[in-house]
Amino acid sequence: MRNLLLIALAAVTLAGCKKECPAGYGPDDCEVKYHTKFIGNWSGPCNCDGVNQTVLTQFREHTNPQKFYVYENIYAEIEDGGTSYTIPPQTANGVSYSGSGRVFSETLPGSFGSTLYLQHTFIVTNTATGQATECACNYNTRQ
Repeated sequence: MRNLLLIALAAVTLAGCKKECPAGYGPDDCEVKYHTKFIGNWSGPCNCDGVNQTVLTQFREHTNPQKFYVYENIYAEIEDGGTSYTIPPQTANGVSYSGSGRVFSETLPGSFGSTLYLQHTFIVTNTATGQATECACNYNTRQ
């Protein structure tokens, strides 16, 4: 009887364990790269230094599943299991770029969802003149 109880306890314990995924993969089956949900063409309203405009941008795949490109070779690092990201200060073609973003709505439970809304803020600085432009965008359409 005691052996049967130990076997039952072990089975329950093993069934309750979640698979440990490699960094940048999830959610439960470890098959999906975190950056997959960010890749694509995005559009939505942006405010850059008080000027409102609709922006179309493209986020591209990085070789590291915990990163994606936000502009040319400027990348973002995904955090919090794919719910936010940081753009560490980087420079490309005379422009310094830094910022952050977060997922503020994801509508497909248990998955990386097909309806995704991003808040994306960044500062672009012309390295020659030092002039900085601060932008806040709400990307609400992935094409």
